[in-house]
Formats: sequence, structure tokens, C-alpha cells
Amino acid sequence: MPALITKEKFIKKTNQKEKFFYIVENYTEIQDGKKRYKRRILKSLGRISKRQANIELSRFIDNPVAKLENIITTNILFTAALKIIDDSIKKTININIKESTYESFQYGVNFCEKYFLNHMLKDIGFIEIENFKQWLEEKKLSARSKNIVLIQLRKIFKYAVKRQWIKFIPLIESVKESKSNIIDRLTNEEIALILECDNQKLKFYIKFMLLTGLRPAEFKILKWSHISYEEKYIHIISDNKLKKGRKIPLDQQLEKTLIDWKESIFCFDEYVSPYRRPDSVVKLLKKHGKKYGINLNSYTLRKTFASIMAENGVDRGELAEIMGNTIATGEKYYIDVRHQHLMSAMEKRKMRLNPGKE
Repeated sequence: MPALITKEKFIKKTNQKEKFFYIVENYTEIQDGKKRYKRRILKSLGRISKRQANIELSRFIDNPVAKLENIITTNILFTAALKIIDDSIKKTININIKESTYESFQYGVNFCEKYFLNHMLKDIGFIEIENFKQWLEEKKLSARSKNIVLIQLRKIFKYAVKRQWIKFIPLIESVKESKSNIIDRLTNEEIALILECDNQKLKFYIKFMLLTGLRPAEFKILKWSHISYEEKYIHIISDNKLKKGRKIPLDQQLEKTLIDWKESIFCFDEYVSPYRRPDSVVKLLKKHGKKYGINLNSYTLRKTFASIMAENGVDRGELAEIMGNTIATGEKYYIDVRHQHLMSAMEKRKMRLNPGKE
């Protein structure tokens, strides 16, 4: 049961000793087969009156979350610590952190909570974390997704050290991403398949992404007010300072797609995208693509857009402007020109070399 104690400290400023109040808890521990009585400080109250100290003690006993939040010990469950951290971060949304940052934290926390459900925070070390990484492997997460989860786990331990729940952050090594030159894009046949969709929201999402090549985060925050039908452009705003905002042309096909969607019964707010939660669209795309044996995600649609534009002869500089990246980034990560288009280019070269022959 928590109780009050006082300690006297010499204060240089006043040149005298003053009383400091602390909330403490007595407990027993077995050491070398003998029972030892120990005491730990739960909360420092500072220099206050005895009456105020008793009020603070009553509040502390009535509020178990406050008790956990200020406990200076390692005997705390991972899930209990997680609740405190989550509550603390929620208070700073749109003040110190963005909503998208919190969503990334939640994504990582969901995996951490499932695995470390009954673990004491102090018992989680390098070996346990390596086992956790193996567990993530079984969930068939990509290397990038695993690293996002591990980054959030590192944040949890960093906060725990700050709160003095543990003494140090255990070693958490990132997963090495396998580098591949293969750009995962859709063929014309695969595009036709995935557009055979009964879910009208998902169908619009896929079609719009194929017609614009937006990043998922850009589509999420796109509003109807950002679209100018008179001047024929869409103003893209990025939530990432490192990414460029830009204007992309509004062609006839894209305009018709947007008008049809706005007039549908599914469109009812200021945002163009039918999905406000990134994790929901990720799951829907994955499930929809699985029916046809296709690895389908938002970036597959973005890469397909870039590749088709390149195949149709769009200048690489102009394409980079539309997509909001550099020419080098586009060529490295997004553009995959199919063999038949390369063959067509070679045939044109032969015609130029032999202009008199068909």
C-alpha cells in the first residue's frame, strides 16, 4: 500500500533544511533464500505542506494509471507501459506530431502488443527481440514493414528509459532489405482484372491511382477544393516536407472519373479519397489482388502509372514533375518499360538507318 515519507534536504538558497515529501511502497524480495524488506519511491511530491501531501497520496491511490506513470521501477508489464505511452502520444497529435506519425506508431504497436502481451518490460532483451523478428517473418511482412515495427518498438523503449522503468534500450537491429532491380508493375491484362470489382469505393481508388500516380498519403489528404475544372489541374499537397507539392493536368478521362465519383452515393465529404485509414485500403488491395494472384498495393498502382506514361513517350523530366520526384528516382524505382516497347523502339531505329526500306 502506498504511503508518505519525508526527507530533509539542505537548500543552499535559503541556507536551511527543508522537508520533501515522497510517495513510497514497501515490498518484500527473496534474496539468498532470505526475505528482505525493501522500499521504492513511486512519486516525488517536492516541497509541499503535509495536508497537500495527503491529498496527493489520495489521488495517487485512486488513479492506477498515475501510479504506473510515475513508478520508478522495472516491474511493469509491457502492455501497461504501452497504454501510458499511447495516452501520452495521443495528447500531442496535431501539436508536436502529425496524425500520420501516430498511425505509423499504431501500426507498429499492434504487432508489439500481440507478441509481448504477458512480458515484463525488464525481461525483454536482445534474444527476445530476435525471436520477435522471427515471429514477424512468419507474418510475411516485407523488410520495410518489419523495420517500421522495430522503429516503433525502439521508441517504446526510449520512452521507458526516460521514465526510468528500465535502465537502457536493448539492442534492436534493423532488418536488411533485399535490393532488387525488378519494378513490380501491372500488365494491361492485370489492370483489366483488378478493375472488375464489386466494391465501388475500391474500384474508384484503383482507377484514380492508375490515372494520377499519386502517393497514398497525397491521395488521402486530397480535397475537392484542390481540383480546378476550369483551369484543368489538380493541386497536390504533400504532408511530407521532403516531398514536392505540385499541379498535375486534369485530362478528360480523369475529369469524368472524378465527376462520376462525386455524383455517386458513396461520396459525401470534402475529401476525394473514399478511405481515411491507410491500413484499411492496404488490406483491401491485398485481398483483392490475391484473388487474381497479383501483388496489389498503392505503390504498384503508382509504378504502373509511371511505366505506362514512359511507354507512351512522355518525357522523363515531365513525368518526374507529374509524380513529384527526380528523374533518377523515377527511373530507379518506378519506370519499367516492357520488352515489346523496347523492341518497337529498336525497329524505329532500324527504319531510320534504312529509310528506303520497309
